Amino acid sequence: ISTKTNIGQENSEIGRRPRTLAPIDESELGETLKSDAPNRIAFERVLKNLMESENEYELPGIVSQHIHTLLTTDCDKFYNEMKSTCTNDVSLNLLENSYCFLLLFMEEFVEQANGIQRKNQKLLADIFKAAQQGIEVFEAKIEEVREDLEVTMLMYLDSEAERLKFANGREALSVVNIMRARIAAEIDNKMGKEVNLLNQLLGFQDRFMMRSAMRASMETMTLNEGRRFLELCSGTLDDLQTKKDKDLTLEAKLMDIIQDAE
Repeated sequence: ISTKTNIGQENSEIGRRPRTLAPIDESELGETLKSDAPNRIAFERVLKNLMESENEYELPGIVSQHIHTLLTTDCDKFYNEMKSTCTNDVSLNLLENSYCFLLLFMEEFVEQANGIQRKNQKLLADIFKAAQQGIEVFEAKIEEVREDLEVTMLMYLDSEAERLKFANGREALSVVNIMRARIAAEIDNKMGKEVNLLNQLLGFQDRFMMRSAMRASMETMTLNEGRRFLELCSGTLDDLQTKKDKDLTLEAKLMDIIQDAE
């Protein structure tokens, strides 16, 4: 099995801090504003939604929708621009508190994402090693780590497969795809119908697509199936929130699903 993957290596991009923009010529200002537009829109939308929210339960979901954009945004720049428009102490206080929450969420997200990534990389490396020793050792390893096989592992394999498509790692890509299918099947085998649906929904990267798929599935459920699904989501969220190293993106997705399912 090829070892051309980045298993065991840190992905420095996920923790990268946005760089402060260098001074520019006034003649370039128009183009700069255009290039800033998507990040500016996302940042202002998040801050305004945080300021307007009356429910703390909603706050993580507000930020998580745009987390990857925010991580590559010069947040201080746009925050200072918004701050300069505040007309009274009340709005300034609210803006400052919202921005403080945003920064704390981003820092915790990066920390947790790196922790999950390290865990998945180690697990994947162990499974790779077992696969090199033959099918029996591979299957034994899958059974050994069965309880550690989670949705986040499938997400990691998906991102690794996507990277390998552009890294000329055909042999490693083939192995990753086989492992992904085997691990997904194992997760499905140990889970019921409702958990299988939850697993599929959490696999969506796009929030709108996830919620659309969930609504379509809910329409075909009986009342008992819908009740069990909601209980499963609520229980999963409760369990997740008790963990010290909880996955914030997973938490936000579960909140969205529960909100739509109720």
